[in-house]
Amino acid sequence: MDQLKNIKNCALFDGISLPEISGLLNQVEHRIQHYLKDECLIRNGSYQKSLIILIEGVIKGEITCKNGNSLRIVEQKSTTALSTALLLGVDIVYPMDVIAMTDVVVLKIEKSEVLKMMQNNQTFLKNYLNQVAEGASYLYQRISCFSQRSLKERFIVYLMSQAREQNSDRLVLKKSQTELAQFFGVSRPSLSREIRSLHNLGLISASGKEINLLKIDDLANSLSCESDKCIRCLCFNADNL
Repeated sequence: MDQLKNIKNCALFDGISLPEISGLLNQVEHRIQHYLKDECLIRNGSYQKSLIILIEGVIKGEITCKNGNSLRIVEQKSTTALSTALLLGVDIVYPMDVIAMTDVVVLKIEKSEVLKMMQNNQTFLKNYLNQVAEGASYLYQRISCFSQRSLKERFIVYLMSQAREQNSDRLVLKKSQTELAQFFGVSRPSLSREIRSLHNLGLISASGKEINLLKIDDLANSLSCESDKCIRCLCFNADNL
């Protein structure tokens, strides 16, 4: 019953009652699968034939760059649906590794069974299409914000977005420097140098995960016009970090 309640919290089932969800699942073949921490749920380059709904735990999607660094594309907590868009295509491979950051429990439903659910429940169909659209929008914004920008600019955009999210110029970052380096697709020493540089310039005061923005206007002025636009980009919202 607890797992069904978690499934209900998935956006695919918005507006659908628990009895309706139970009925939908009873009409199709599905299975519950468990993964241990650090176990790979999906391999980069694999064909996805099932919808995967994260019921419990946290996963990350990352790509290993040519220089050996890992670029974290996304991090998702429970009640998230994975591979919604890819599932609708034909012979489309998954573009990243999906790895369990904690022990996780997932619900897997084969593509043919997902199509049955769409036919049987119009609300599920609408929610599914909305998820596909939101996923495409997020990836576009993420690519737009990170392409052709220096690490310094990307980090400042991140700080400015966190200031907006936390409504303060005294920030407590959610990620360690190692995790942030993975997020930006760079080495930890490279990120440390940029943080130290901003600190030495008197623009920020950094101590561990605590960063004070001392000169917000100067930070914003150091950005290019395109990077400044990224401050308003949703790719840094709380759900995606």
